[in-house]
Amino acid sequence: MAPRSIDDSQNPPFTQVPPGYADENEAPTHGPPQNAQQPSAGWLQNPAWIDGGVNPPCYYYTHEEINDTLHANGISPRSHAEQHAAQMSRISPIPVPSVPAPLSFDFANLPQNNSIETATVAPAGHLINVTHLYSKLPPVQGPCTRPAAPKKGKITKLDNIILEGTTCVNFIKAFFRAHNINDQYSPGVHSGPDFKLWWSSSSGRKTGAHSIQNNTQFMIALQALHKQGKNKTHVSIEFNIDAMEGFWINFHLVLCRIEQVGKKN
Repeated sequence: MAPRSIDDSQNPPFTQVPPGYADENEAPTHGPPQNAQQPSAGWLQNPAWIDGGVNPPCYYYTHEEINDTLHANGISPRSHAEQHAAQMSRISPIPVPSVPAPLSFDFANLPQNNSIETATVAPAGHLINVTHLYSKLPPVQGPCTRPAAPKKGKITKLDNIILEGTTCVNFIKAFFRAHNINDQYSPGVHSGPDFKLWWSSSSGRKTGAHSIQNNTQFMIALQALHKQGKNKTHVSIEFNIDAMEGFWINFHLVLCRIEQVGKKN
């Protein structure tokens, strides 16, 4: 029987450690990866987990492998924080949506009912009720029936008329426009047509209103009206179109033609 070697006597058969076996209790040794190749110049300047500058690419799995490779090439490794910052600098940052600025609105000054009042601009002039009186056509009756007296009809429209700095002629033209008869009738140069003017605080209102015939009477009434509050005064006028035949525009044209014919004869 052949004598056993010292190794065989210290390690009986089937208990010898096979070659290449690493005991899990042994402390791992750090160093460059086995069969490591020379890292690329770009990787040495900016170490990362993958060195794509060599063929095949070289992978690093721990910081210790990266540091050992740098030591082996005479480069002092950077701290983990510096390496992390260098790696993060290569990654495009994710755009962060901008946060909208808060509205600079003072809710403390809102009224208690939480309603926001809309500012309204008062219109220039006065709101005036313009009443147009006219005669209604009588109904058709038999030959023995006594004709009835014609009844008055009226049409009232609301319009905004400027009274400041106006004259009687311009005022009449304004309330003619309210009823769209300004192309049929025209006021007289000195007087007419007659109309009644009153307001809510005037004496007698409509029943006590005087007929205005010329600019002097109109200015007296206008001075009294201006003493009242504009927003608290309701102004009304009334005119009778049956009494305006002499102010009909076509009637004036007919008179002019008659005068021209008389002069020729």
